[in-house]
Amino acid sequence: MDVRLQVRQFIEQEKMLDPGDHVIVGLSGGADSVSLLLLLDSLKDEFDITLSAIHVHHGIRGEEAEADAEFCDRLCAKRHIPLRILRENVPALAKRNRCSLEEAGREIRYIRFAEAARRYRDLHPGTAVKIAVAHQLEDQAETVLMHLCRGAGIRGLGGMAPVRDNIIRPLLSSRRRDIELWLKKRGQDWREDGTNSHTDYTRNRVRNIIMPVLNENLNPRTAKHLSLIADQARAWSDYISGEADKIIGTFPGPDVLPADVLDSLPEALKNEILYRTLVRAAGATRVTGRHVAAAGSLLGSEPGAQISLPEGLLLVREENSLRVMKAEPRELRTSGTQELPVRAVYSVFPYETGSKIPTQKYTKWFDYDKISGDVCIRRREQDDYIVLAGVGRKSVARYMIDAHIPKDERDDVPLLADRHHILWIIGWRMSAAAQVSPETNTILQVSVRRRKEND
Repeated sequence: MDVRLQVRQFIEQEKMLDPGDHVIVGLSGGADSVSLLLLLDSLKDEFDITLSAIHVHHGIRGEEAEADAEFCDRLCAKRHIPLRILRENVPALAKRNRCSLEEAGREIRYIRFAEAARRYRDLHPGTAVKIAVAHQLEDQAETVLMHLCRGAGIRGLGGMAPVRDNIIRPLLSSRRRDIELWLKKRGQDWREDGTNSHTDYTRNRVRNIIMPVLNENLNPRTAKHLSLIADQARAWSDYISGEADKIIGTFPGPDVLPADVLDSLPEALKNEILYRTLVRAAGATRVTGRHVAAAGSLLGSEPGAQISLPEGLLLVREENSLRVMKAEPRELRTSGTQELPVRAVYSVFPYETGSKIPTQKYTKWFDYDKISGDVCIRRREQDDYIVLAGVGRKSVARYMIDAHIPKDERDDVPLLADRHHILWIIGWRMSAAAQVSPETNTILQVSVRRRKEND
């Protein structure tokens, strides 16, 4: 099928555009975004829309990136399409947010797209603004595969939606090879991003290593089949979400979940309601499948049982319900007759692989499942030891000597202790035996501060 006809039908099928819309195209200069711009330009009269474009310069690829920006400028000028070129320092953003260049680049692009949409609406009140991004069928397949490998549920298997809020993906049903052929037939060139061949990016490893193996050794239609799975997963997810809305509407409040109602529901619907409740309370980016599983386990618990949620929240099992409430800081038990100069508060919550571990000096994460005793804060005792990476077990007394902690201060250094295993010589060193790893299921977070006069 001709790509233009395919895209027009897909836009109509997914109800992406309405007459009078303004569409801002995310234009990188690559084949996909160039074809998206030209296709929408050729269809603008049929759909009665106006166009502009944004190019985000990531500040990564030097002269190559400058050439990309110049290419986009010439292309839009030739077509009389307004273009804004935005310059960002993605390496600095990645360092500040402690994430990959890939993640930082994606985040800043969507932030700038949203800002551009707001700016256009402010200048043209009453105009609906859509952001068109150039993901195509292979991108969808790669996304589904990455989500699957990361342990995503049915919502993650839905991949990228053709329409999400004001983001539209008109190329999502089109193959990369067909898009490039369409451009070649029209004598239209594009820019190749040299980093697309680098395998230090997750998506590039999937695209350049995994997908070719699947296509060549299993089925050349792998990408198409993964895209179909995404369509089916979104349909199921949308249906379950609609049913969940009906049930949630009968609850006495947004933070109260009747236990008998949840117990009577199919597992998929119960989990959807739990997920929706936790997301409303703590935010979509913080809630994981482990939070949902832990919430479900509370239904079989005695009243008073609780789990910690992100954003300082608790989910508590009451007599006839589950209730979301604000967590009061829980103070860690202190041991010994002499008062310590510090206070410690703690929380326990499910861990999602890849979560950012705190880097603050006095807030630490530990693998809760590797802790066997009743954790407390105390001063040192004779048989105390710490486990050091590459060294093994070492007495706390020996560590303090080697670390040059003044002798008259050693008895006042507070310790986070699991019996005689010292998890944290506070202000100095953590034990390697309870460090967070990809296999961690549950986090113990401990935060320490100096006592105040009124504590």
